[in-house]
Amino acid sequence: MLDRLEAAREMGLVLRYVARFDANGKARVGVEAVRDDHPLASLLPCDNLFAIESRWYRDNPLIIRGPGAGRDVTAGAIQSDLNRLAKLL
Repeated sequence: MLDRLEAAREMGLVLRYVARFDANGKARVGVEAVRDDHPLASLLPCDNLFAIESRWYRDNPLIIRGPGAGRDVTAGAIQSDLNRLAKLL
């Protein structure tokens, strides 16, 4: 992974975790190198971003961006799940 990071930097790219869905419903998830002017390049920690590419939004994707659950909400959900599991034991 360090090699990928260094190679991306040399090309002026950044690495981001990306999930893609095509028109047939096929999903791909992985680390991708994106240009530094791509909306994903400036994504903040704990944010979610949806870039919708279509025949109308091919060159300039429609962007929906906002906070994800974040650490506090995620930790609270995990604690709640653990409490429910403990009651079942």
